[in-house]
Amino acid sequence: RPHKAYPVELAQFHSADYVEFLHRITPDTQHLFRNELAKCMVLEIIT
Repeated sequence: RPHKAYPVELAQFHSADYVEFLHRITPDTQHLFRNELAKCMVLEIIT
């Protein structure tokens, strides 16, 4: 089973902005990040 990726590992494949976004968002706070979700093109996945 894969381990939970650390930010430094994610940064190998994703931008620093995206890694920071993933660090900040939670299911309870996703409504605060609608603009960022749209930028990351995941808005339609969670709505």
